[in-house]
Amino acid sequence: MSLEEELQRIEDEMLPEHRKWGYIIYRTTYADEEQWNHCIEFFQELVRKITRKYTGGPEHASKYLDFPVRDDYEAFDNATTAQLRAHFKQWRRSNEALNEQGMHPNQRRLLWESMRYRGFVRINAEAMQSILEVASGRLTSSSAWVDVVQVDWPENDPDEESEDDEYDEDEENEVEDQNMPDINKLVGEWPSIEGVTAFNVGFQRVSVDDLYPSFWTEKDVISDVLYVRPPRRTYDM
Repeated sequence: MSLEEELQRIEDEMLPEHRKWGYIIYRTTYADEEQWNHCIEFFQELVRKITRKYTGGPEHASKYLDFPVRDDYEAFDNATTAQLRAHFKQWRRSNEALNEQGMHPNQRRLLWESMRYRGFVRINAEAMQSILEVASGRLTSSSAWVDVVQVDWPENDPDEESEDDEYDEDEENEVEDQNMPDINKLVGEWPSIEGVTAFNVGFQRVSVDDLYPSFWTEKDVISDVLYVRPPRRTYDM
């Protein structure tokens, strides 16, 4: 796909309904503030460079690309995937999610057309160190990775909150069902990750090099074909 075709693809899929694209970032490591600031600054600049490479210029990238960071020690320090999902779902049901796209309440269904609302990035201590290693120049950019978490996931974790009864669950569940992984592909006996022994645990380690624009506009956050079970990363395939 040419740069022009890639740019048009993004324009077609994200506009006019969506003003912003890119993932929400959850910070779950708080041991070193200086390291974190260096990490997130380098990460954001690296992704912007990759975006400019695939879209053909900085103007489009800076116009739509957005990386809000969820930074709350009390809420997110070493938080589990299920806890982060619960927080994200609560935010996704809020007016804030609508307002950032300039949408009205009757347009909420359109949120699910964007990867921004079906997945998010988690940066934990391991991910931060991988990014800092690249920032130091010791490793290439493909060695930096983050966790990309799928929001709509079988809720078999007691820490994961149920959907808000006051929200239109029928509408949300109809869209969620389209994005939910095939339950038959979740069974199996693999080393436990946060209590999940299925092959697909609902998140994967994605090389920062792979966070190019079309990755944010695909219909499935975690493809069964491309899925790599942690601790392997996407570029290890």
